[in-house]
Amino acid sequence: MAGAVGSAVLYLNLSIAQRGVVPEPVMVRMGEAVAPVDVAGATRRLRLPISILFGIVFGLGVSATWQVLLQWLHRTPFDVADPVFSRDIGYYVFSLPALSVALGMIRTLAFVSLLATVPTYFFRGDVVVSPRRLRIEPSAGVHLAILLAVPFVVTALRLWFVDSAELLYSTTGPLVGASYTDLHATLPAIRVSAIAALAAAVVVLVGGARRMLGWYGVLAVGGYVSVAILGRGIVPAIMQKFVVAPTELTRETPYLERHIAATRRAWGIDSVQSRDLEGSRRSRSPRCAPTRPPSRTCGCGIARRCCAPLGSCRRSARTTTSCRSTTIGTGSMASTARSSSRRASSTPSRCPRARSSTST
Repeated sequence: MAGAVGSAVLYLNLSIAQRGVVPEPVMVRMGEAVAPVDVAGATRRLRLPISILFGIVFGLGVSATWQVLLQWLHRTPFDVADPVFSRDIGYYVFSLPALSVALGMIRTLAFVSLLATVPTYFFRGDVVVSPRRLRIEPSAGVHLAILLAVPFVVTALRLWFVDSAELLYSTTGPLVGASYTDLHATLPAIRVSAIAALAAAVVVLVGGARRMLGWYGVLAVGGYVSVAILGRGIVPAIMQKFVVAPTELTRETPYLERHIAATRRAWGIDSVQSRDLEGSRRSRSPRCAPTRPPSRTCGCGIARRCCAPLGSCRRSARTTTSCRSTTIGTGSMASTARSSSRRASSTPSRCPRARSSTST
């Protein structure tokens, strides 16, 4: 569908540009033995193939945005308005992308038609470029003025309806969203630029009617570019640096609150109520459970209150072998105890009673 529309628009503009008799056709000779070729006649024969080829390319480009169109056809309101422009959130999700694509299509068709018709008028002799002046026939001037005014009108519509709404996605401030600079400098500049674009379109149309399209066109383009650079580039940068940056927290507080409120609403936690919990100031720490039983038999066999970890008692028990051997009077057991005590002297024991018994 989009390809057919693109082909029809280009074919219509080429047909308008090639209407009537060519007063001074441009003849091109490829060689001495070759007859000169009428370029205007050749472009007349090629307008249909060129239009079809452009329609195919244009349709393939637009087909990538089918999902945007489908979402717009099945759009649903969110019943929640944004705090800046008071529009439903569904406008930014469904309508804004579709409007941006539609305006981009119109602007592309206008530029391609303008680029195709200017050479056509030149080869027909309706546009004559001389060192001192630019001569344009009245019929060609009006047609070119309309094609040149359409992009200015589309730019004005895009600035007013698309670019201003996209300020809600701005990253100028500390968070994503419209900041102080966006609403107090960039937004007024966008609206002034939109008015300047409409004024430029009027200037171009007047220039085409007065047969002075060249000078009026330069004036329109230069005026719009100057307003855009000054209003949308320089003024916001100056305000951000000298007005917002010194007191950024104070300036941005209302917009931060809007951002936080929107985030809470998006995550569904805006209805959560917060309250302070009241409790006693003194808190009694719970008594820790003992790490060991109050009385434990160490590896030496002596029941005592052992503060050392169990592993150390077991290690000391292995080194001392047995502390009870000193209580037996037989010589063999005594010799065993002496040998055990000599081995235990290399490793300190954690059981004081076992150390004293072996020494005896």
